[in-house]
Amino acid sequence: MQPESRFAAHRPTLERVLFVLALLGVLVTVHLYIQQGRGFDQGCWGFNPGDNAANATFDCEAVTESEAGKIFGLSNAIWGFLFYALLAGISAIIALGSEQRRLVLKQARAAIIGVGFLYSLYLSYMQSFVIGELCALCLTSAGIVLLLTIVQAIYLFGPSSDEQPVPTTTKASPKLYGSMVAVVILLLLGDFAYFSSLERAVITPELPVAEARAINVETQCAFNEEYQPFSNLDALIQDSDAVRGNPDAPLTIYEYFDPNCPHCKSVFPVMNALEKKYEERLRFVYKPVAIIGAQSDLQVAALRAAAEAGKFKEMLALQFETQKPSQGHTMSELEEFANQIGMDGEDMARRIRDGEYRSAMMRENRLFGQMNLRSVPRIIFNGRVVASRSRYVECFDHFIEEALGETTPAAEASTADTAAVADAPAG
Repeated sequence: MQPESRFAAHRPTLERVLFVLALLGVLVTVHLYIQQGRGFDQGCWGFNPGDNAANATFDCEAVTESEAGKIFGLSNAIWGFLFYALLAGISAIIALGSEQRRLVLKQARAAIIGVGFLYSLYLSYMQSFVIGELCALCLTSAGIVLLLTIVQAIYLFGPSSDEQPVPTTTKASPKLYGSMVAVVILLLLGDFAYFSSLERAVITPELPVAEARAINVETQCAFNEEYQPFSNLDALIQDSDAVRGNPDAPLTIYEYFDPNCPHCKSVFPVMNALEKKYEERLRFVYKPVAIIGAQSDLQVAALRAAAEAGKFKEMLALQFETQKPSQGHTMSELEEFANQIGMDGEDMARRIRDGEYRSAMMRENRLFGQMNLRSVPRIIFNGRVVASRSRYVECFDHFIEEALGETTPAAEASTADTAAVADAPAG
């Protein structure tokens, strides 16, 4: 039987399967949207905040905050919801509606599923080979799309045992489809209600970070193998960068972060603990970049001003403590922060408005892109990019012990020279 006639055939079982899968996709994407809004404070699945194995395998925040996490400025969670909701609506119309437009709707649904399948392949590729991190809920959605594609292929090319004559007087039960939609709506309301009532779990600078953990340094503590070691990173340091620790230390840690990135906030106490523990043995270079959105621009400029005044960590602590990822801080709020830490807030605001840090910020963002780092936070230790699952004090203890046991720092053996990048004009 030709595909055209298969579109015209009545296959009620496969119709119901496609409808159920679309509703399942709606549940997954809405749950992803909720967890993304919370900064994945309950783990990548939303129900596993203390699962070290899962948290070592998945970094949903790194994936959703990467360039691949949005299309036209909208999160993939939103696009995924629209995709599944559209499929569910089309499937319901096909099952319950008139015969006149069924053929066109079936063809349109097959095309939509095909586009979704290709895009899910792209996202899976980006997670595995470009970003270097995995998002559990994103992969679950990709699995649903794969099932949709398989069922659609069976619909067109599989055995015809499910085919029935097109009914003329009866249609699929509206009660059955309505009941399934009602169940999904109740589950979504429960999901929203539960996480709205759940206090957000945020790691603050006051919480201990060196507590005992079940960390296997041989498997969990690693570098991101996607990146070759960088060399000559010192050429990237600008006058308004915050450089702390021992300026003559043989080892350096660079951190790229956005002050409105929730995951960067969770790394803040780790960096504080490392500074306290290794202030004489390490040099720390902090690189604020506005990659989440324009709402970060003022805050990055304020951090540069604070670094010049020797108040970088104090300014950063206040920004993280009052973090508003979707809005950012206003100039008046930043002025108040500056006054609180002993700076002249009015003078800082004047210098920011005059564009004193604009060139440095533009250069930093451009270099960040040219280094292909893509998402934040990115920590570079001794020239090597630290894997997201390894951002623990215990892992840095392991890295430092290994590095100091070498006769030549790894960065000196780098094959990825950033000198040409550093010499790029500030334009």
